[in-house]
Amino acid sequence: MRNTFALPIAACLSVLGIAPMSATSATDQAIPPPLDEVMTMRVPGEITVDPLGQVLSYRIPIKLPDSVRARLDQAIPGWSFLPVVPPEGKTELHTAMLLTVAATKAADGYRIRLEGASFALGEGHPVHWIATRTFVRSPYIGTNSIVRVAVRVDETGRAVDAAAIDCALHNAGGDAEEKSLMCERLEKISVDALRLARYSRTDMALPGAGEVRVEFTPAGPIDERLGKWRIESRTAEHDIAWYKPEPPARTPSTLVLRAGIVGGGL
Repeated sequence: MRNTFALPIAACLSVLGIAPMSATSATDQAIPPPLDEVMTMRVPGEITVDPLGQVLSYRIPIKLPDSVRARLDQAIPGWSFLPVVPPEGKTELHTAMLLTVAATKAADGYRIRLEGASFALGEGHPVHWIATRTFVRSPYIGTNSIVRVAVRVDETGRAVDAAAIDCALHNAGGDAEEKSLMCERLEKISVDALRLARYSRTDMALPGAGEVRVEFTPAGPIDERLGKWRIESRTAEHDIAWYKPEPPARTPSTLVLRAGIVGGGL
């Protein structure tokens, strides 16, 4: 189950659209590391496994690029899950799945890997996930982005601390240095906003820590089209001493891929 916090509309009014530039010139500013350039694609489907976690069948109902379809058709039958308990009266477990495929440029073309996999009755969502509206504006017209922020909340629902986990620009133009500085600035805007927030509703025991996904969408909605590549420019994940996400809770009927499959090549 997702743990959700709700952020009051007025919580971040004092930071709306405020992103002052430093008096220090760009040439004097320390440049953060270059971003990783990644293409990602979301692939929906269904999968059926036996009690030992072996794949019996699967279905991907949408059209995919031939190279991606061929790699998934080769990989999925060999996947294995931790043993599961099928529903009462059944000898197998059938569920929906949503895969995330990532491609990075290499000397001989592209390296394609399985970046993520979530299942309707299984893994894919952090235990401590905060759903919120932040009402912060991006200073970069035309570039959508997502910043993930860890937030620590006290027993009253007030933010005690916040720190950026990572940033991803979507279909961003500009050179490597410019994009790195964009993410650095967006992370600061997000963290400053969420430190001012008070979370009024939650199904997570307080005090606690969770994750906020801050979406900046000056170019329209985030591109979540299924079966289509999107280009992301990403920071590495930042290490946060006080935020260590727990693995998703598991029940006997939870589908969990064995180690090494997510993150592995296709």
